[in-house]
Amino acid sequence: METTVKTPLKDKTVFLQGKLQGMPRRKAAVLLKKQGAKLVSKLGESVDLVVFGERESRQLDFDELTRDMFEQGTLQIVTEREFLTLLEGTAVNTHSLYTPAMLAELVRTSPNMIRLWERRGLLHAVAHVGNLAYYDETEILAARRLTQLTKNHVSLDAAARKIESLKLLFPETARPLAELDLFIDGKSLRIFKDSVFIDSAGQKLFSFDEEPLESVISEAEPSSFFDQALGETLPSDDAELPTGKKPLCDLAVRKEEQGDIAGALDCYRAALAAGGPDAVSCFQMAGLLYQLGELPAARERYLMTIELDENFVEARAALGALFAEMGETELAVSAFEGALDFHEGYADVHFQLGMLLHQLGRTDESREHLRLFLEL
Repeated sequence: METTVKTPLKDKTVFLQGKLQGMPRRKAAVLLKKQGAKLVSKLGESVDLVVFGERESRQLDFDELTRDMFEQGTLQIVTEREFLTLLEGTAVNTHSLYTPAMLAELVRTSPNMIRLWERRGLLHAVAHVGNLAYYDETEILAARRLTQLTKNHVSLDAAARKIESLKLLFPETARPLAELDLFIDGKSLRIFKDSVFIDSAGQKLFSFDEEPLESVISEAEPSSFFDQALGETLPSDDAELPTGKKPLCDLAVRKEEQGDIAGALDCYRAALAAGGPDAVSCFQMAGLLYQLGELPAARERYLMTIELDENFVEARAALGALFAEMGETELAVSAFEGALDFHEGYADVHFQLGMLLHQLGRTDESREHLRLFLEL
């Protein structure tokens, strides 16, 4: 959809002299298009703006016409830093943020669960690059508590209801899972406030055990949860499959929440048969196939995801990791490099590519990617 907002770069024709250090050329072209500008590969009379890469010398091999344009002031020349400032508002700063894969590793769950929690509103991404979500440190604690609830067989429906009740009880708290002093005990939930435990209805709870309350708190997880049970698991669905793509995809999500990976996969297959393929469903199917150990089938679904949406950088990263696991190292390198072409600040990919290049003996390249990972 064309932008109608007047931006500093609108209607500009831009030429890049050399390589940008802050982003790949392809991403610059996408961001310029969003601002109503155009990136060209040849310096000529149509160019309004020349951008010098950070490490490029400030010299141009002008032809006579272009030199006249420059001298007449119709050709603007900026540094890469100035150019990125002009692009501000369309680029995303992802420094010190966590992707689903990074967050999943921190809390010992799967990236698919992180995505499910976000779709249910239980986690909140602070930024997106294409389909790739980014989370800040606040979400680490929330994800840890969700992981514990999941391991205790609490359904996402029940967890979501309990979190909503906490929002009503503590309206000043935007993120109860991350901000309240909570304690999880099985399927039950407690809030520790003003030196006592409180249930989700606001009732104070008292311990009649001989053990002092302080020792219970000190040995507990750094969260607090004890009232009525959080909940029933989702019922198994033995009825006929619904018709229509969206109901089938919704059922696939519910089955995945229950841990029925094969059932979820069947629902996605039926959904695609009913309504045709889409990038998100293919990506979800690839993750499920990977969990079932069907690596070649997962590879094909990741490839289909990219075919349907070339900007799906998370699929490119996942494909690279899958190729590496299958021993296809050169294909893995290509997939990782493709992801970085679309998203230069993808920390996970810099790390995985750096480690893979180290294994291949390409030390200098490996060192550069690992350095960029540490910067991010």
